[in-house]
Amino acid sequence: MIDRTLYAPVEIIQFCTDVLEEARSQKTAPIDYSVISHAELRYSDARQKDIAGEYRFQYAGLQSVFELFRGRTYTMEREELYELCLTVSIGDKKVSHDAAWVVNQDPEYLMEVLWRVGFLRAYAVGGLKAMRRSGSSYVGPHQVSTLNLQSISRFQVHPMFRAS
Repeated sequence: MIDRTLYAPVEIIQFCTDVLEEARSQKTAPIDYSVISHAELRYSDARQKDIAGEYRFQYAGLQSVFELFRGRTYTMEREELYELCLTVSIGDKKVSHDAAWVVNQDPEYLMEVLWRVGFLRAYAVGGLKAMRRSGSSYVGPHQVSTLNLQSISRFQVHPMFRAS
């Protein structure tokens, strides 16, 4: 469950609260994976909107950028991610009018933004393995604050954004 958050205590508490509310509404005890999955849908949707709202002044329309990843595989090689960001930058993939800041933007910059807001996680190699906390091979900015993204070969959409 913790891996579905950005490790902020308030997020963990909220997700656990959502799970408890779902269990009560289903009258289910003990809590099983089905209950957690149902609660995760509501939690993920709310967090996606919260994060887009949190960054609305720096990256207006961010939620429409998140939507470009819907229906795609969650893990992608650098080249695939770069190509997607490039198609957004040149206007082949449409985003909301508010997200005009992505047009003509360097794809590397867009990748960096998606990393900084927690939407993407990077494949941990070498010395980063010791920094993994959840057992995942992918780490986010909430786990390792300084990372040269240009050296990362594979990325993954954070699990929190997948269920929304």
